[in-house]
Amino acid sequence: MKVAVPVWNGRVSPVFDTASRFIIFDIENGVEGSRETILIPDVSYLARSKRLSELGVEYLICGAISNHAASLACANGMRIIPWMSGDVEEVIDSFKKGALPEQRFLMPGCRERRRFKGRGRGGMGRWQNY
Repeated sequence: MKVAVPVWNGRVSPVFDTASRFIIFDIENGVEGSRETILIPDVSYLARSKRLSELGVEYLICGAISNHAASLACANGMRIIPWMSGDVEEVIDSFKKGALPEQRFLMPGCRERRRFKGRGRGGMGRWQNY
């Protein structure tokens, strides 16, 4: 499966909506097969979500993400693990172990673990507790 993480200075980018650099990890059975860094220039989050979908991304691990951007990512077939922060290597290692969302990686002020439940194409979704 392909997992995308927006990156800023080796850490999970604090805001998906404005991120331009992503690392795409190819992970199977908890083992990383490959990774590539891609640039998605300043475009709308609709175009950003579409591009990630075209690359076959199934999971998006990110920091803050607006409801609209989350809804679009879900409509493009991605599962979102939001409100994550920290070193990208540590976060992706936790994902490979099946431990995300992990309390120590939650952004400050985001104590409650939540996921975005999309409603399909064009429909707005909502945040739900894990």
